[in-house]
Amino acid sequence: FFSSNKMLPTAACGPPAWASASASPRAALAAARVPLLRAQASDEDEYLADLEQQLRRAAARSSRSPPAPTAADGPPVRRTGAALPTSREGSQVYALPGKARAAWRSYIGVPGQLLLLSTLSLLVGFYLAGSLSTIFGAAGFWEPVIGLPVLLVGEVVTREYYLRPAERRPVLLKLANALKVGFYLGVVVDAIKLAG
Repeated sequence: FFSSNKMLPTAACGPPAWASASASPRAALAAARVPLLRAQASDEDEYLADLEQQLRRAAARSSRSPPAPTAADGPPVRRTGAALPTSREGSQVYALPGKARAAWRSYIGVPGQLLLLSTLSLLVGFYLAGSLSTIFGAAGFWEPVIGLPVLLVGEVVTREYYLRPAERRPVLLKLANALKVGFYLGVVVDAIKLAG
């Protein structure tokens, strides 16, 4: 079988691209790629033509009539129940505050979260004190104007915090008190920096 010296006629199959003596390996690879690329291009052309045909059919249909089911769509979907109400109670936005409250309660209910949030409030208060004293302290005439609202808010938080027993204090009040303590700590540290 292998020993036969019979060759196929060159007109039937032609010499391969790599067989010519003058062809470089790069040219041979390029010549071998051309039929493959032509096959891929024809597949893409068929795909694009099919896609364009589907889009034309969809555009030709009336916007009011439902699309006709095809075998590719799978089993038909049954719509049960009434349409969604257009009232305020039926909208997603209306339910958002209730969902946010439930998520907040479940987040706070996890052990350790209150400690984490209190620590963050303390640090935010410290940062606020530094930024307010830097921004408004640069121009000396703004200090009394900024000091009055900060003092009033701090006193209201202190009053509300200490009027209630410890077990009846809401979480937000505890966080506001931690923010206030961090703010006062930041003001004292800033005053020590300026005095020293």
